[in-house]
Amino acid sequence: MIYYYFKSKDGLYLSVLEHAYLGIREAEQTLDLAHLLPEDAMRALIGFTFDYYQDHPEFVALVVTENQSGGRHIRKMRKMKRQNVSVLDAIKEMLDRGRNSGIFRSGFDAIDIHMMIAALGWFQIANRHTFSYLFRRDLSAAKTIERHRALIIDVVLQFMRSTPSDESRSAHSWDGASAATVPLAV
Repeated sequence: MIYYYFKSKDGLYLSVLEHAYLGIREAEQTLDLAHLLPEDAMRALIGFTFDYYQDHPEFVALVVTENQSGGRHIRKMRKMKRQNVSVLDAIKEMLDRGRNSGIFRSGFDAIDIHMMIAALGWFQIANRHTFSYLFRRDLSAAKTIERHRALIIDVVLQFMRSTPSDESRSAHSWDGASAATVPLAV
């Protein structure tokens, strides 16, 4: 039946991959981010994304597997890029509103923020078993998950926020050109 409906095992895999991405994008569309203040909207998106990964660890596993294969299947899916633009548009809109009101600083874009949210949220799923074993902290415990959710929201928002010290560093950007001169907290 696989060959009848999907033509090949690769066809089946492509269908599963597309469905997985479509699932998160459709779920994101249920958020009413445009009617929230920029920081509240970002908080909602970050929390939603973290929760989605927790509720759909198979999504994280599937995307990790696709990356381990060099992304060879996703490159065959022409509509995948269009499908994933919606989250970037939403983040860009929040960034624009936040920058216009002085809440968010400049020097990064929607892809940077999307990457940070994904990276921090995925770690909790993708490394749950090894990290829990090596450091004797159960990453699947409800209190740990709740604490990590709050921590990730705070980390991303702190990065995005405009502060008085940002003006003194306005000559620096996060594009890598002057990253070596940006003071780092240790």
